[in-house]
Amino acid sequence: MQITGTAFARKCLRFAAGVTFFLPSLLLSAATALADCNTPLRVRVPGAVRIGLGPGPDPRARLNSADAPWSALGRVNNAALGSFCTGALIAPTTVLTAAHCVVSSRSGCFMQPNSLHFVLGYQHGQHAGHARVSSYVVAPTYTPSPMASGDDWAVLTLEAPLASAAGVLRLADLRTFSRGSEGIPVALGGYQQDRREVLLGDLSCHVVGGERDVAGRLMLLHTCAGTRGTSGAPLLARAPSGEWSIIGVASGVRGGRTTTAESTTFVGVTGGAAVPAWEIDLAAGVPPAKSLSTPTRAGPP
Repeated sequence: MQITGTAFARKCLRFAAGVTFFLPSLLLSAATALADCNTPLRVRVPGAVRIGLGPGPDPRARLNSADAPWSALGRVNNAALGSFCTGALIAPTTVLTAAHCVVSSRSGCFMQPNSLHFVLGYQHGQHAGHARVSSYVVAPTYTPSPMASGDDWAVLTLEAPLASAAGVLRLADLRTFSRGSEGIPVALGGYQQDRREVLLGDLSCHVVGGERDVAGRLMLLHTCAGTRGTSGAPLLARAPSGEWSIIGVASGVRGGRTTTAESTTFVGVTGGAAVPAWEIDLAAGVPPAKSLSTPTRAGPP
């Protein structure tokens, strides 16, 4: 599948075929895009529309959370809103997820760390471990925005370790993949709001290329199926050695829409956009207040 377009310069990421990249919401009923703090901006997609999933057969399968690499995944729960994203352990006390997952969908502000709770290997009320979040950092350029972006990542620090060093995932180095990222077979597993109690994954998808966001940051475009709740999930690829590693962090999912004079109709479209792992500088993460104080987003209005 070839994806083209210049839509990263628009309010939402629209491509020529009428496809939009939404930030998967923390809400259950709508995709929510956030502007400045205290200014929530809603993209009103009906909750029944499974953005990120196409109209054909569902390629997602239930995954065993006890098996690697899925054993490093968990739900990032927000106690205040009763909602969730997906995250992955990259160290015994460290979780990688999407930055928009730590923004309140009600207020448009960054959430307090103690309102976040990471539940490892969640399945039907059972889990392999859980811990509160003591602090988190985001990319220094990140500000809440209505679009998927190449700096949409956050690193959460847990109050207690949940795995050994051998039980975590590592970020991929592009040099591991000799032909670059396009065409790499990938897998996307996450906790999704249409089947909240299990871990679901698409194991038969691939990277189809890259695009730039409005600030010129690279994003990976992929064909993996995943809907609301998948935000922050690791896009995984196997290195030639056979080891699974994180090639990207799920930031946006695809949804198509048809607009007439009378109404706008939304449909699900399989695929999404991810922050490339090799563009994530973990050491550069900053507390949210510092991120907000130096916004760098640019591009056409």
